[in-house]
Amino acid sequence: MLKTMKGLAYGFMLILCLGAWNNATAAPTTYYNDVTGNYYAFSSGLTTWQAAEDQAVALGGHLVAIGSADEQSYIEKLIASVLSPTAKVWIGFTDQETEGTWVWSNGEDVNYTNWHSGEPNNLHSGEGEDFAMIHWWSDGTWNDTSDVGQGRYYQGVMEFTSNPAATPIPGAAWLLGTGLMGLVGLRRKMQA
Repeated sequence: MLKTMKGLAYGFMLILCLGAWNNATAAPTTYYNDVTGNYYAFSSGLTTWQAAEDQAVALGGHLVAIGSADEQSYIEKLIASVLSPTAKVWIGFTDQETEGTWVWSNGEDVNYTNWHSGEPNNLHSGEGEDFAMIHWWSDGTWNDTSDVGQGRYYQGVMEFTSNPAATPIPGAAWLLGTGLMGLVGLRRKMQA
């Protein structure tokens, strides 16, 4: 009977620990820019602008707010080296709240833009083109587009002021710690 209880207790603790490990959100690979002092990463998978922004916010950041030609150049090189030289990628620029008034999703002031000639044009006015992306054209300029329909699913460039990979996941750590403490307590009880 004691062996069965011991086995069940160990099994239960193992399940708890594996559950904590399995449910932990993996931090994305980050890239540090010593000019801006920020970290950059790509959202996971092809997605809408809003889903990419939500992922960035959940990790403590936003889609990138490009504030200078130097940062634009860094982002273009990052896209080319990690994804491909022509990958279409969401950035954090939107006029979703007020048509024609473009703002950064993180609230930064707009000090720089790199629109392609004739953009933003809100071409698909039925859907609205409320979100900016890089590489609609091969020259790295920006395009406004909708975030749904017509296969508009891209990765987003996320920006963080601190490295999200270094941020612990409190729930998983607590669950793992509790499981380990339970195992230690059970072992001591069995030895007594």
